[in-house]
Amino acid sequence: MPLTARTKAQAAEALIRHPDLSPAARRVGLELLNHADRRTGISWPSEARMAEALGVDPRTVRRGKTELAAAGLLEWQRRGRHKTAVYRLLWDKLLQLAAAIKQRVETACRAARKAIATAKAATPPPAPPPPQKPAGDGPAPRSDRTFSPTYPTHQGFKGALEGKGSAQAAPLRTQITDRELDARASARFWKALQGLGSTVMAEFIAHPRADELQTAAIRAERYRPDGGRSGIAALQGLLKA
Repeated sequence: MPLTARTKAQAAEALIRHPDLSPAARRVGLELLNHADRRTGISWPSEARMAEALGVDPRTVRRGKTELAAAGLLEWQRRGRHKTAVYRLLWDKLLQLAAAIKQRVETACRAARKAIATAKAATPPPAPPPPQKPAGDGPAPRSDRTFSPTYPTHQGFKGALEGKGSAQAAPLRTQITDRELDARASARFWKALQGLGSTVMAEFIAHPRADELQTAAIRAERYRPDGGRSGIAALQGLLKA
């Protein structure tokens, strides 16, 4: 099939974002994509040439080829002794994967925007500032203390949400619900994740454990509100585990 710049870009994205490919297989696939003929879509670099270009040994190239073939993304045919094989990436499969990845990213972005809008709508207006004491009447008020207007700072807040805690903490349950708390934590987490860039967000969305990791990150941000940074820290810890 004739290749366009858009087709090659979509195929490269599918290879990079594929959740089941090893780094070596991705690099081999991108090298074959780089050598693909624009009119026919086939390529015929030798294993030695690819190994030299990638800075690996030929055995790594062979393993990458086998992995791509097992994933249904590559076919090749030998032309005879002392001749290089002819490789053909399965473009239809790669373009389908690229479209699915794009759909997942767009769906996640819409969900993030909706969560942010819900959190903003559920956030009560800030309380008016307390009256200032006249100059010379007692110590001056401290101006270096800041508290988030969207999250109570009472020590018994978590216990009150779970039906525990002191009598002073219990009324807090009527001020904010579990659903509102989760919505705010989710909004902070997704906003912080967006700040890391579209590449990081796409890798997170394509991760096979994305739902589980998102739940853990939102739970961390729920009890340790830090502008989304607590959720990101929890997410990075789980990915390293």
